[in-house]
Amino acid sequence: GVTGATGVTGATGVTGATGVTGATGATGPTASSPTLAFSEVPGTITIYPPLNTEVTVASVTQNVLINQRLKIDYALAVEIITTANWSFVLEMRLYRDTTLIDTRTLNSNSQQSGTHRFPLANTQVDIAPATTTSTYSLRLIVITDSSVTSATAINRDLNIITFTP
Repeated sequence: GVTGATGVTGATGVTGATGVTGATGATGPTASSPTLAFSEVPGTITIYPPLNTEVTVASVTQNVLINQRLKIDYALAVEIITTANWSFVLEMRLYRDTTLIDTRTLNSNSQQSGTHRFPLANTQVDIAPATTTSTYSLRLIVITDSSVTSATAINRDLNIITFTP
């Protein structure tokens, strides 16, 4: 025959005893926030003369962990004083300790004598190869010149933001 209507739901039974607590899970990684290290040096430093001589214009020393990512930014101005028909080649070299990690080149010339200012900036990402204390330094070197009397670096800023993976 035909199935009959479902009956009324009965009363809820008594709650059973609480089970045994499970094993504690592994501890998760410690959260980390980016850290900032920086150097802001106002004023000027002579970078030329002499020719072909690296001059450290900014540096930051900090502890790093293997595989940390470091975002490195620098900004400065280079001012040269010239006579007529000048030319000038400058390299901006970024080092981790004694290892060169980036190079940028400024190459300029003009027939006008006078004082010439070049604002310069760059960004670079470096991955720390070891757990250690490292010094990141920005060094400038004039590698070619003609009719240049002097060159200075002005208001040198070097910032490092460190991220732990």
